[in-house]
Amino acid sequence: MEPESASMPARVGVEELGAPSQHDPLMHAHESLELVRVDEGCMDCIAGTSVNRLEAGDVCLINAGRMHRAREVEGHRCTYSVMHLDPAKLTRDEDVYARYIAPVLEDESFDFMLGCDCAGTAGEICRLMDQIAELERERPQAYELEVIALAHLVFRQIYLRRHALADELAAGSVSQDDMVLRAMTSLIYERYAEHISLEDIARAGGVSRSKASAVFKARLGTSPIEFLNRYRLEVAAIKLVRTDDTIARIASSCGFSQQSYFNRVFGRAWGMTPKQYRAAQRQKTAA
Repeated sequence: MEPESASMPARVGVEELGAPSQHDPLMHAHESLELVRVDEGCMDCIAGTSVNRLEAGDVCLINAGRMHRAREVEGHRCTYSVMHLDPAKLTRDEDVYARYIAPVLEDESFDFMLGCDCAGTAGEICRLMDQIAELERERPQAYELEVIALAHLVFRQIYLRRHALADELAAGSVSQDDMVLRAMTSLIYERYAEHISLEDIARAGGVSRSKASAVFKARLGTSPIEFLNRYRLEVAAIKLVRTDDTIARIASSCGFSQQSYFNRVFGRAWGMTPKQYRAAQRQKTAA
């Protein structure tokens, strides 16, 4: 039986990044929007092409469908609140959905990070998250109605933030390198299963191979090909857990022409073979 809150448009919970692990947590995506607020410590929130260092009080939005992960910083523990906002449950009014909700969801480049600003957008989102969390804990009579109202106020802040970012882009305040990186990583996300060369990646951004490498190094701390292979391995890891496809088929579908090579690079990244990884993750899920 699903909990009563399953039908609500918003849910708030508290999570923790703990002891150092052998590798970064897997990239994953949700159908809902996710708001992350660091309560104690610090963490890296990696969403799409963005790597944001979050400290206590900072808020980060990951849009629906965006690949992302949380990464601990120097092994320190980090406690953070997570709010999942289901846009499909906000309204049945088609006009409101088309005018305000769809533009946010359909903007593949939109996610944001807000510093600790008690009087601004970050502060307002934090206050709304705390109110929702308290309502979910206490569950006073008809609390669901207030949660629904607060969820709309949260989404309004998200919509206004996107509108402000669009104005900044029109004014040219978004850097050219960020736009180049967005174009290059979009190619990787869309065509990771194909043979992609450094030249292909650079061409997608309209820059030289040396410039492409420099942008990746400056923004993401890695090379374009290393980023491509890392993303392929992350997709492969997800498929190992969520599908019953053979390892050979998964390797091929993620751009690895030889299973033996896939096994080697997967072992270096995750510390175990693909078969062992599948068994371990499924055992963990069952437990």
